[in-house]
Amino acid sequence: MLLTLRPYFLQRRQQLLWGLGLILFATILQQLKPLLSSNPYNYPFSSPNNSDITGQLEEELAFHKNRIRQTPTDGLSQSALANTYLNLARATGDANWYLLAEQSAEQSLQKLPFSNQGAQLVQAKVAEARHDFDRAVFLADQVLITQPASEQAQSILITAHLGKGNLTAAKAIAEQLVQQVPTLGTLTLRALVHVAQGEDALAIQNFEAALKVEEPQEAGSSAWTRTLMGRFYASRGDGQRARQLYQEALEILPRYPLALVQMAELEMRQGHYRWVHLTFEVSINT
Repeated sequence: MLLTLRPYFLQRRQQLLWGLGLILFATILQQLKPLLSSNPYNYPFSSPNNSDITGQLEEELAFHKNRIRQTPTDGLSQSALANTYLNLARATGDANWYLLAEQSAEQSLQKLPFSNQGAQLVQAKVAEARHDFDRAVFLADQVLITQPASEQAQSILITAHLGKGNLTAAKAIAEQLVQQVPTLGTLTLRALVHVAQGEDALAIQNFEAALKVEEPQEAGSSAWTRTLMGRFYASRGDGQRARQLYQEALEILPRYPLALVQMAELEMRQGHYRWVHLTFEVSINT
């Protein structure tokens, strides 16, 4: 009788052990789930729709154009129009908006030659986008004569000096600017200076600090920072982390040109040519 029951008890014992093992595994998985699903680069807002952003900018265009029709000699309205063109250029990657921004800024300065730092900043940013760093530095310095604490002018100087290879000048301005206003943009710029100097640990520290102080209305800057951070990791051979950051940037701005280009470059390096083809199709159809 005992011999016939022994296999039954052994089978029950194995089933019990398996059941306990599954319960233990499920408990551990439940405890680890928040850690496995957490994102190290959280941003405190839901991803905006790229078409919503461009739609808002187009509404701004219509508003400023209407103001200019009502008061054709208003240089400030013309400057605001130029800035909206510039924002459209950055949101879409379309170079035609840069040309319109530059033309509108010139018209603004013709109407208001003095105390028109807004139009000068637009001109400086267009020069920066075209990698005309000497002109960008000249125009930014002109703004700083009357507005010594201008964050935008100092930011332009940092990127222009980096573009020219003047790391000492770029670092000095970046340190001063972060002390003045430690924001997403300024911390990212200081991170870029550290990248240029080969100071990887400090670069990562500043990138992460930048993401910790981002604000909900900074969708463009948030995508920009993540893309630059991803490019840094890609250049250091960490393709997985780079891809994660590019994907986060594209969740914020689904057709963000800089992130698409960097993602395509990463996928091409890894031989994922199908993804690259699809990326360029998206860029062309945008």
